[in-house]
Amino acid sequence: MLLKLLLSVSNDLTRRLFNVRITLVTLLLFGYFGGLHADESVRITLKSGDVLSGRNFVEHSSDLIIIEHGVLGVLEIPRDTVADVERLSEKVQAALIVREEATVVESVANEELVSTNERPMEEAFDIFKVISNWQTPEYLSGNLKLGMNHSMGDRQYVQTYLRGKLKIQKLNSPHAFELKGEYFYQETERSDGKIDISSDRLYTDFTYRWQYSEHWFFQNLTTLRKDVLKGIDNEIQNLSGVGYRSKIGEKLELLVGSGIGFQIKSLDSLLIEDQEDLVVNVFQELNWFPLERMKMSQKLNYFRNPNEVSIYNYDFTLSLNYRLTDLFGLEMRYTKDFDNGIDDKYGDDSRFQNALTLYF
Repeated sequence: MLLKLLLSVSNDLTRRLFNVRITLVTLLLFGYFGGLHADESVRITLKSGDVLSGRNFVEHSSDLIIIEHGVLGVLEIPRDTVADVERLSEKVQAALIVREEATVVESVANEELVSTNERPMEEAFDIFKVISNWQTPEYLSGNLKLGMNHSMGDRQYVQTYLRGKLKIQKLNSPHAFELKGEYFYQETERSDGKIDISSDRLYTDFTYRWQYSEHWFFQNLTTLRKDVLKGIDNEIQNLSGVGYRSKIGEKLELLVGSGIGFQIKSLDSLLIEDQEDLVVNVFQELNWFPLERMKMSQKLNYFRNPNEVSIYNYDFTLSLNYRLTDLFGLEMRYTKDFDNGIDDKYGDDSRFQNALTLYF
């Protein structure tokens, strides 16, 4: 009986001591994380090793420690990321704030310096990234071609060549709009060192086509031309006609057609007035796709004044295009244009051109 009484007293005493120990641990934890009061200056050491100091501690949350930092403002710090909390005097707090402000300013300055040094490369990368991700609507397509040729030796010249095309056609639509333009400039150096302008030519046209049947289409062509060497100050043509399109196998396409319209031509001469004439046009185009990324094209445009059969002009083009990627490609091109009745010396003009192509 006595033994049972002693065991009962011992168990009761052990239980009371355990409860007292739990209470002390709880009070210690509360004193560690929750015993701080508002308007106290504290320094918090995070488990990551970072140290933050501030004041106006708010103890309304069991999961967060909220302080007002002198530089970063109000911070909410999860309790499970805190390693230590230390009360500070006002002088120590002021010194820490000054030190942290200097550290933040130095860090920002270093980031700006690194950013400034890396900015040219980053900007170049951003431009390339924008071009690479450049996507146009499905109904819009085109390209931009730029080339420069430089010849040294007995015949020295510099050629600059710019050409572009923009086509608008919705999916399965019979209507298509196409705008093309070209500028070609060349300077040639003589043996005595004198530099002559051997080519200065601007050409642009706007084409509307209506495919009203499987093979036949209506076409309206407006052309603007300027050629300094040939003495053409400006020339405007507008022609309407019909054409025929035929597929020869899966990789070959042939177009032929004819049109009639008017022409207004202004020559760089005080002796010749502006000319307004009727014009008859015959055109032909052949496109071949031997490979998925390769295209060979040949075009011919012939213009004649029906009232003056001795006055005519034509332009012939043969080109090879290879698409290196979805964005870039290369072009090799031969063109020949001839004008009769303007200037026998510069009536015939032939050019070989190489260009880098940007597709969109």
